Amino acid sequence: MLRRDLGSATLPQVPATLPPGLIDRSDRDDVLDDVESVRGTTMEERARILESLCRMAAELTAQQRDPGRVLEWQDPLSPETEALLARLRRSAVDG
Repeated sequence: MLRRDLGSATLPQVPATLPPGLIDRSDRDDVLDDVESVRGTTMEERARILESLCRMAAELTAQQRDPGRVLEWQDPLSPETEALLARLRRSAVDG
């Protein structure tokens, strides 16, 4: 994901040593690559994949010193998200 829409800003030169697949890739290309392995799978196959991932997450969580802390963790919201939520709450109350 080296390419970004930065308006009039110029991007730094990408070193020629990077693999061609990493140069000038769009977010869309990255997402399509991420889902390629599950394209065309049935709902049953996807359910088995999800079950496997959940089992793996449970095993990894159980190995932690404080599994409860892991389960309770929430990433903090960005200041922008906090401001947006506050604005939405005000508009919901004000109607």
